[in-house]
Amino acid sequence: MIKLESQLTSESYLYESAEFLYTMIYAQLREWQKSKEHLKKYLGPDYAVSIDSLFVSIDDIKVKNPEKAEKMSYIIPGSGQIYAGKTFRGITSFLLNGGLLCFSAVSFWNGFYFSGTFTGASLLFVFYSGGARHAKHLANTHNEEKWQEAKDSILQMLLKKRKEGYPK
Repeated sequence: MIKLESQLTSESYLYESAEFLYTMIYAQLREWQKSKEHLKKYLGPDYAVSIDSLFVSIDDIKVKNPEKAEKMSYIIPGSGQIYAGKTFRGITSFLLNGGLLCFSAVSFWNGFYFSGTFTGASLLFVFYSGGARHAKHLANTHNEEKWQEAKDSILQMLLKKRKEGYPK
């Protein structure tokens, strides 16, 4: 790799292609600072302000902590989904778990121990634990969508340069 870099000059087609690839590789790895450096080399000083504003917006991305979402749903069913940005799913999870808890309690109260255990309590356990895992999944999905938007923005800048006369 070092040998190849020493053979490239800033004027060559291969140098521009390498900078394009380095920018996208580091963006994919979420190494934003290295991606920014290579993007500046690729686009040149004319795009410095645009690049800086793009990476400021990338630094401002609010990611959701998947473990926090899962723990929140274990404490209060549905709260992890709400934290992950899916309010309707969170409310649905809360109501479903609450309904199953009520069903189990009423079944036990009225002496229907078998149906209270196998219908109410077992379904409650499944939906309770599944809801927490689902909250973790939703937080991960939220984060991946935000990172993909950032990578798409970088790619749009790269392609804009390409449309303007690349290669020279």
